[in-house]
Formats: sequence, structure tokens, C-alpha cells
Amino acid sequence: MSNWKLITPILISIGILTILMICIFPLEQNIVTQKNLKKITELEYHNKMLIEVNEILDDKIFVLEAQTDSLTNLILQNRKEVIQLKTKRHEKVRAMDNYNDDQLYRYFTKFRTKSDSTKR
Repeated sequence: MSNWKLITPILISIGILTILMICIFPLEQNIVTQKNLKKITELEYHNKMLIEVNEILDDKIFVLEAQTDSLTNLILQNRKEVIQLKTKRHEKVRAMDNYNDDQLYRYFTKFRTKSDSTKR
């Protein structure tokens, strides 16, 4: 009987502790899961916002790349025109190298005669 007096309070205290643990731990876990759910929903919202911003930036990149291509084409056309103009200038300079003094004088003074005007 003396064993029962000693074992009974121990068993009762173990039972009370297990009941408290069963009641308290699920409440704490419930609080933790609610916090986690709140964080998850916030992160999902931010993720959606970032996806939208990313799509907008992708569209802007596409437009800018198209503009870059068109500007590159314009630059190439301008370079060709510059080369053509340089070639024409060099041709005129070569032609002027063969001018005599009288022809050079007429060219630079824009001096015209009746015979010049009928030739041109």
C-alpha cells in the first residue's frame, strides 16, 4: 500500500502534465502556423507584383531593342551617304587638279561667259 501512496501522486502529476501538453502545444503550433500563413500570403502578393513588374520591363526591353535596331539601320544608311559624299568630293577635287589657271579662276569666281552658259 505504501507503494500506491507514492505511485498515485506521480501518476496523477504525469497525467496532468500530458493533458497540459496536449492542450498548450497545439495552441502554440496554431499561432505559429497562422504567422506562417500570413507571411506566405504576403510573399505570394509580393511575388505576383514582381511578376507584373517583370512583364512590364520585358515589354519595355522589346520596344527598346526594336528602336536600337532601327537606329542601327539609320546609322548604317548615314555612313553610306557620308562615304558617297566623300567619294563625290574626291572626284571633284581630282577633276579640279586637271584645271588650268583660267578654269580655276572661273570656278572660284563663278565667272561666266556666253560660251560657258551655252555649254552647260
